[in-house]
Amino acid sequence: MRTLLHFGCLCVAVISLCGQLAGAETNAPAFDLNKSAACIERVKQLLQTVADLEAAALSSNETARAECIRDRHAKIVGLLDLSNESQSRLHSPHSEEITAADEAAYSEILLACARAERVAAEAEACLNMETKKLNRPRDADRPVEKPGDTANRKPARIARPQKAGIRNEQTCLHQDRLAALLVAAMDLRISATNSPNANITALTKLAIEPLDGWQSNDCTNLDDLCVAVARALNLKVENPSAPASYEQALREEGLPVDTLLPARIPGASPPLLFESEVRAFFLAGYAAPLPSSRSVPTD
Repeated sequence: MRTLLHFGCLCVAVISLCGQLAGAETNAPAFDLNKSAACIERVKQLLQTVADLEAAALSSNETARAECIRDRHAKIVGLLDLSNESQSRLHSPHSEEITAADEAAYSEILLACARAERVAAEAEACLNMETKKLNRPRDADRPVEKPGDTANRKPARIARPQKAGIRNEQTCLHQDRLAALLVAAMDLRISATNSPNANITALTKLAIEPLDGWQSNDCTNLDDLCVAVARALNLKVENPSAPASYEQALREEGLPVDTLLPARIPGASPPLLFESEVRAFFLAGYAAPLPSSRSVPTD
């Protein structure tokens, strides 16, 4: 029997999409052209700011930092293109009929604006990526327990949703499935079919992707999940080029990285993930059930 997990819409940092974009307001228009236009202008400002950061890094011969910033600059260009295209699809807010397509386009603009803010912050963090020291994972910071000292012993990790097994190409969650779960959790209106390619394209336009981009048939590892989810939530990271920084950001947000996901082993490749682990992480972490019982697609 297929398991359906119920997700609420993702509340993105900087702006609140939940409620407003779901039509919770009764007397207000479904969208505000002035607000969407202001968002687009803000994205343009951020694009120029990041371009200036890249130019400064190049003039100082800081090649690694310039490349880090250049990657963020390209993402903001994509976000600006997406915003302009979505804006062109909006009708007048005084129109008698506000369609679902209007609401979807408006949602895309606000989400792109929020993502641009965070990507610009990542670009600024590129300036310090060689000097800042990342916080160590919580497990590494825990004091060594002395024999017989059980007074402050913490509870053991809760059981994971899938028993330990072989993590390989046959059992792992592939990235196209991760993209589908993210799209469902964010309640993005992609298409009638929400095909794997459509999901990945939509997330890429919003600069929500693993560090190396989406690779449909590749297994999802711990790094891929942490980076994609941190970007979807617009979390601030210390070092935008280090996966461990995104993992730490999820911890600091209070998400169950340590309880529901396999631990990172020093010196080893990041562990591959099972779909059941990722589903449980989404449900327990940042997605809350809604009365509408919206379900994650399983096809």
